[in-house]
Parts: sequence; structure tokens; C-alpha cells
Amino acid sequence: MLRESITLKDLDDRRQDVRAWCFRCARGAVIDTIMWQRFEARGWPQDLQAAAARFTCSACGSADQVALYPARRPPLSHDEPERLVARYFFTVRGMRKRDGLAGVCFPHRFDWWRRRR
Repeated sequence: MLRESITLKDLDDRRQDVRAWCFRCARGAVIDTIMWQRFEARGWPQDLQAAAARFTCSACGSADQVALYPARRPPLSHDEPERLVARYFFTVRGMRKRDGLAGVCFPHRFDWWRRRR
């Protein structure tokens, strides 16, 4: 009996990630499986063996020695959502202060669109 191939969407539904491993330079990286949406939008196959052909190693550039394996997703701590919101807020706020983009997020308060002619 043949075993069904595991797809990226199946892993995301099981709350698992993907470990990409390069056998040429022995390096690995954990990748979030939300990328199944990009694969689906482009019409690429989502099973792990076929999806491995879309990845290249960032260290050595090898594409033929990369393999994908299921990996456990680390559990979220109880304060993780608050930390994510705070990190986003302070990053955007710092960018606005640093780059002088005070009105970029609220264009209705400024007349920047009327100056473009």
C-alpha cells in the first residue's frame, strides 16, 4: 500500500513547520508552512518532495541537495500576541520618527494627494 504524500497545507493544518536541509553544506532552516498559499496561487505542487525543488540553499546555492522535512512548531507563550503587537507598533513608530513619515499612515489628515500634479 502506498503512503500518501504530505503537503504543505496538511502540515500547516497540523500546526507544523518545514525544515529545509541542505546535504551539501549540512545547513538547515525552519520555514513557516503558511507559504502553501503562495504555492497554491502559483500552481506549484505542494507535496514535500516536489516543493523541495523550489528551494535553494542560501549558503552554498545548491538546489539539487535540498530536502524538506516536517518540524515541530514551538508553542506560543501566553504573552506572545502582546509582544507581536508591541513589536509592530514600536517598529512602525520608530520608522515614522526616523524617516519623517508622520502622515504616511493617515493620509486623510494631510493634503499630500493634492500636491501631485
